[in-house]
Amino acid sequence: MLQQRWVRAGMCIGLIVPVLAGCSKPNPLIGKWQMTQNMGIMSFTVTREFKDDGTETMSGGPAGAMSSQMTYKMDGNTLTESVTQMTIGGNTMKVDAANLPANAPKSLTETFAVDGDKLTLTSATTGVQTVQNYTRVTTQ
Repeated sequence: MLQQRWVRAGMCIGLIVPVLAGCSKPNPLIGKWQMTQNMGIMSFTVTREFKDDGTETMSGGPAGAMSSQMTYKMDGNTLTESVTQMTIGGNTMKVDAANLPANAPKSLTETFAVDGDKLTLTSATTGVQTVQNYTRVTTQ
């Protein structure tokens, strides 16, 4: 009798765990996002792609002049990003936060909101609040 209870309990756990594991909320940032920004007579597009492994790529500027690779972490609606590699004008450099000067920022913290296919990033890194609005291009 006791052995049958353990078997039943094991079967229940075996059924419940996969159901609960499937209940985790998916990362709303995953996918590719784009924003076009007008600066005077110039217009450029910024593309950001968030992957489920915690990496992000960003490219943009006039004629795609800049790109970077980053890692990111989410905590609620707070996004913390750290650059690991940058390419500017065809020159690529690795970035190691441990080797940056003491007063250099090691990461960037932004808040985010996703509403369907719209991503809003808000940052106050320079003391001035900036808001960037992106549109989803693809999901992973």
